[in-house]
Amino acid sequence: MKLEEALSEYNSIVDTYYGIGSDDCETISELAKNLSVILSYLSWEQHEAYKKWVAIIESSTLAYNKSEIIAHYKVPELYMLRKVVKSGYEILNIMRSNISYSKSR
Repeated sequence: MKLEEALSEYNSIVDTYYGIGSDDCETISELAKNLSVILSYLSWEQHEAYKKWVAIIESSTLAYNKSEIIAHYKVPELYMLRKVVKSGYEILNIMRSNISYSKSR
């Protein structure tokens, strides 16, 4: 799987979730399963981006703050992945809460 494919699938899952009713536990459960797989992959991609980011800083002869700016410029996906993974886990928690609430009724 490529990063672009994973992000496209992520967006598809989120769009589908926001378009269904809160009583559709089966669909929400399937979406949650798929989202957790995508988040696992995105977390791996985040780790790889972080390793690139650290390598740039460690190989630089500039001051740390300047090296950090260069690393952010050369590895822009790190910041994006941090935000996407964080929001993805928040959405996954909402899905789980939604399933629990629906089952308790």
